[in-house]
Amino acid sequence: MFEEITPEEIKNRITPAMRTAAKNYSELKAAAAKVRAQIDAEQLKIILANDFRYAEDDHEARAGQRITTVKDAWLMSDADFQKYSSECDKMHKRLGFQVEAGYCPALIAEDKARNARRNLIDVCQPILLGMTYEILRFKIAALEQVTGCLLKLLK
Repeated sequence: MFEEITPEEIKNRITPAMRTAAKNYSELKAAAAKVRAQIDAEQLKIILANDFRYAEDDHEARAGQRITTVKDAWLMSDADFQKYSSECDKMHKRLGFQVEAGYCPALIAEDKARNARRNLIDVCQPILLGMTYEILRFKIAALEQVTGCLLKLLK
């Protein structure tokens, strides 16, 4: 199924485009992590400064209880979520992000990093021995391992 290739042949197949793709992915991944940390911290401040509650139609015991984590923001009532979303939009502007209302700068940055990873995998096809992004995207651990190996190889 996979062709045999020696380490020397792999080194000979490395192109400047591969190195550029690796550098681009590394930079975008780091930028996304920085934006995510900043946005998560600010979103938590918004949640803690308000009295957002789990929606009453949340059939778990926490219905009506106060939300105290960003990861549960999607479980708030529609009215609370409208206010939360509005506060997030204001916060994005205050922090200098130029995004459309309702969009999250962290998700946008993470999407750019994901696309850069896909490009890295695509550009590196000559050294990936038949592995493609389409094959790897459903195998997160393998995708992480392949990406890590490529970044080390293409330094």
